[in-house]
Amino acid sequence: MNLASEDTAISLKNVSKIFGTHTVLKDLSFDVPRGKITTILGFSGAGKSTLMKVILGLIHPTKGSVKVLGQDLGELQ
Repeated sequence: MNLASEDTAISLKNVSKIFGTHTVLKDLSFDVPRGKITTILGFSGAGKSTLMKVILGLIHPTKGSVKVLGQDLGELQ
């Protein structure tokens, strides 16, 4: 889904997270609209917690970009 920037709360573009030789997130892209409830579902070990840590800025993606309310989290380092 591609939303206008003013309609987007969270935007991930081509996000990957690799720990050593283990790829947890691979080329993930999606937008979360402002004012909407969004659920992250997956089986145990699917990367839900890692995804949330990337969105919260607790860990940095190996590649890709994360924007929250229009602010690129990579610029906050």
